[in-house]
Amino acid sequence: MPQEKNIELMDLYLQGQLDDQQRIDFEQRLNDDDNFKKEFEDHRDFVEVIKEEGNKDLKAFLQEIEAGSGSTSVAQASSTNTPEGPKGFNWGRFALGFLAGLILFFGIVCFSNKDDQTPADSQIETEQLFASNFNAYPNELVRLERSGDEPVSDLQKIMILYNQKKYSEVIPAIDTYMQSAEDKRPLFYKAVSLLASDQDQESIALLEQLDKMDNYEFAEGVNWYLGLAYLKTGQESKAKAQLQEIVDNNQEYKLEEAKQLLTQL
Repeated sequence: MPQEKNIELMDLYLQGQLDDQQRIDFEQRLNDDDNFKKEFEDHRDFVEVIKEEGNKDLKAFLQEIEAGSGSTSVAQASSTNTPEGPKGFNWGRFALGFLAGLILFFGIVCFSNKDDQTPADSQIETEQLFASNFNAYPNELVRLERSGDEPVSDLQKIMILYNQKKYSEVIPAIDTYMQSAEDKRPLFYKAVSLLASDQDQESIALLEQLDKMDNYEFAEGVNWYLGLAYLKTGQESKAKAQLQEIVDNNQEYKLEEAKQLLTQL
């Protein structure tokens, strides 16, 4: 079971109440610590179960209370001074108080939200939307077919790894390549690889940098993957704005997908 301090931290993350650096540190810990990641996943599932129970029909809930306390209704029980159980204890008032507390608790859980972050249920939904829409951008950087004894270039080696989805090898390989290259196009494939490797904040930072470049060859791809990255990290309003930009600009790449995603957010 997670320690109390961990539970508090997990709840703050699920409610979007960590600042940017705290969120980066938390997600890095999830990547580095398998035990902590398992604790977080268990706690997140537990929270979801609790919230689902809290969203049950209130009428059915009241009927359960009424059935459990006999033929007297909750309203009737709360208006009488006849105690049931321990001396002076009024079950009707207890039930109403408990119900009010339950509603307040779930109101806090469901609606506490800070800035751009979504609650836990929306976070899970946006992660699912990301997963159903993410595919690595195809190789348009270098021709991989070779003729005769033509040697394999460094860029070809990188893109072969990329096509094999060996993103953990692609990222440092691009870093090494960029030390002696002026071509900024491989950085886009690094950003996609970072996103595929769950290094989301690093991917966002790089994509935002590329988005500021004039006449960047993969500008339309940058728009799409930046929208997906915002979506994956729960920054729903930023994701909507990025997707809307794709629609407004009537860009060719992923236009229909962007329209569809906007209807789901």
